Amino acid sequence: MSEEMKHEQPQLERHSILSNIIYAFQPVLKRNPTFLPGFLAEILLKVFLPVLGSYVSARVVAAAAGRQPVLTVILSIGTIFLIYGLVTGLSSFFKQMDEMRYMEGRVAIFFPLAMQKWLSLSLSQMEDRAVRKKAEAAEEATGNNDEGFEDLMRDTIVFAADALGLLVYIAFFGFLDVRLMLLIILVGLTTAILSLVTEKCFRKEMQRYFELYGQKAYLDKTAANIAAGKDIRVFDLSPYLSKKFNHVAKDMTRARSRYFLVRFLCSDAAGAVLAALRDLVCYIYLIGRMQSGMPIDSFVFYLGLISGFAAWFTELGGCFAEFRINSHMIDSYRDYQDLKTDLSDGGKVPEEGFGEISIEFDHVSFAYPEMKGKKVLDDVSFSVSAGEKIALVGINGAGKSTLVKLMSGLYLPTSGAVRINGIDTRDLNRREFMCREAAIFQQTFLTDYSIGENVTFSENYEEGKVLDVLRQAGLSEKVDSLPEGLATCLGKRVREDGVSLSGGEAQKLLLARALYRNPSFVLLDEPTAALDALAEAAVYENYSENMKGRTAVFISHRLASTRFCDRILLLSGGQIKEEGTHDELMARSGEYAALFNVQAKYYQEDAAEEARA
Repeated sequence: MSEEMKHEQPQLERHSILSNIIYAFQPVLKRNPTFLPGFLAEILLKVFLPVLGSYVSARVVAAAAGRQPVLTVILSIGTIFLIYGLVTGLSSFFKQMDEMRYMEGRVAIFFPLAMQKWLSLSLSQMEDRAVRKKAEAAEEATGNNDEGFEDLMRDTIVFAADALGLLVYIAFFGFLDVRLMLLIILVGLTTAILSLVTEKCFRKEMQRYFELYGQKAYLDKTAANIAAGKDIRVFDLSPYLSKKFNHVAKDMTRARSRYFLVRFLCSDAAGAVLAALRDLVCYIYLIGRMQSGMPIDSFVFYLGLISGFAAWFTELGGCFAEFRINSHMIDSYRDYQDLKTDLSDGGKVPEEGFGEISIEFDHVSFAYPEMKGKKVLDDVSFSVSAGEKIALVGINGAGKSTLVKLMSGLYLPTSGAVRINGIDTRDLNRREFMCREAAIFQQTFLTDYSIGENVTFSENYEEGKVLDVLRQAGLSEKVDSLPEGLATCLGKRVREDGVSLSGGEAQKLLLARALYRNPSFVLLDEPTAALDALAEAAVYENYSENMKGRTAVFISHRLASTRFCDRILLLSGGQIKEEGTHDELMARSGEYAALFNVQAKYYQEDAAEEARA
């Protein structure tokens, strides 16, 4: 990410709990407005049910003590319990329905938005550690059903019901004695203060927890990486990776344990003591009122309210603490969503469009942020005419891949300018430009979906056009031999009957993908690095034949593979050291000629060994 972009990124903004509640519920209710009656029904039933339970107990006692006929008592009690059962069932129904809505909001709304944000960022932003940390924090808000968005929505309903219920309870106790009401309010305020202490501890511990979560996610992906499976087993890395994972897991457990210890001491234990003292005072008061003539059913009713009141208040205090925790997670999510991408849909488009592509590097330098100013490219200048094929060659680490990323619009230069059809990439509509380019990089990117989808990246495609580009790429016979043809999946993570392609076949599929897009500009960044020299030469010849009329840049550390190009640029130490055709560079007897002769010697030795074998 450029320095300018870093300064533009907003600092983590603290939003109020109410603001985050609105942020969470608004898209859920917009998606389905009928959710609102369900939320309201759950709140009202949650408040009404405990009061009804206390009333049922009081009526049962009154019916039993009223000296009425047994049948009348049975019918009265039966009717009361039937009503109570129906209300309980209705409350359970709405609660389960709302749980599904919380999960739907997290999975169908907020998680996809986080993924879309990640995909909208430029490559340089994705590689920036600060951005990745923001993404990991946002993942915490959407990755579990007991944290973040889902828990915040659940807590909102619980908090609303608890708050309304407490008002009802306080009203009942206020009717008996104002002093009881004041006692309840005092205990509530004390519990809220203890919750604030707990939340401050959470912030400190969760900052460390987020860092550890990123390490855990990395280890999870490494262990599940099929490409790394061979190395993991050949080098017996299981004990090594397991030890790393155990260290992270222990540190995560310690971070959580410290928080829960403070929560127990400051919130749970202290809250339980306060609740016990409150209930004791209330019980003594009610016993005194009963001795003064309070009816037995009223005594049972208020006793039931007191018994349930402890659960209400404990839940409300815990809910308040959870509110703060989940709201902090939503802050992180919103901060991530507020990231400005430097890969926007705006910018200039050349008057002639992108039907033809010319490229100019004007004194371009580039340094990665983590390298503290050390330049990967230093004052590089050259140009590529429309329709020209050039080769970038040089030893590993010379800066070839970085140069390609600048050329394709994935990076912006630290200084100097890269111009596409005369427009600086800083001002260019890079998204539209990328729609007219195709790139094949060192790491083969194939999905586990069908061959047709791998060529087109679409579920709906023209089969005839796909088959045509596969024929041009030399892969049609392979596809025709498969039972399901274009519908055959690559890999076995989507379908167990998926197939695997050889290195050469994968390269042919990537060429078909590039041809299907009909690009004006093609980049090939050492796509054949895993192939032998002869196979690489064959692939490059195929590429060269199919790239006629297009601007193309070929990168290889094997110099013999790019002799067909119009021009060759030798990159060394982050600078263009030599430039010309293969014959011109060989005639100069410079660095290119020396590298070529060394490689040619090895190719001749390999060929001789194969002949003897």
